[in-house]
Amino acid sequence: MTSTRILNRYELGEQLGDGATARVFRAQDLGFPGSHVALKIAAHSDTFSNRSLASEFALLFRLRHPHIRSVYAIGYLDGELDPIGIPHNACFLVQEYYDALCADRVRWGSSAQLAVCGAQMASALAMLHVQGICHGDVKPSNIVVSGANHDHAKLIDFGLAARAGTAFSGTPRFMAPEALAGSSTPQGDVYALGATLHTLATGSPPTTNFGSEL
Repeated sequence: MTSTRILNRYELGEQLGDGATARVFRAQDLGFPGSHVALKIAAHSDTFSNRSLASEFALLFRLRHPHIRSVYAIGYLDGELDPIGIPHNACFLVQEYYDALCADRVRWGSSAQLAVCGAQMASALAMLHVQGICHGDVKPSNIVVSGANHDHAKLIDFGLAARAGTAFSGTPRFMAPEALAGSSTPQGDVYALGATLHTLATGSPPTTNFGSEL
């Protein structure tokens, strides 16, 4: 990809993530030379996709927590991004960028490192729950960590939180029984964090009472 710009302000770099509803790119912010942001761009420009990202922006913009990714602005493409196939008028979010790894890509050297990650995620979830927000999809790939000792974790991807009320949503092997039944609760987030830490510590998710993976 060569010199692809959005609104003559953001110059796209490498792709950082690819989901069913949106893609994330590192971008240089030309308004602040030398600085970078993460652009989350809707994969489609239909009403549902754009409204979903707009709802995520509205939710995240009022949140400030050291272990939750910040969002700065929202916009809409004024043209088609041809080599990457994103359509005209797709919504995008301008988010905080940091050089980090998804938690499931890290080799955790000690239980103490993992405990720090767990404590930071618990702090982020506690703040969300006080405000009546459930993340709904806590899992290793939605936690990123940075620092030489992987000692700074951030919770990402609030797409499901912004679409609260969906009958069935999340990643089944990290979902509490009530979440699998369609109920999003703070307790479900806590269960998902426990399942996430179990997975990072042992290499596999917890099992049900019947001995099969969730």
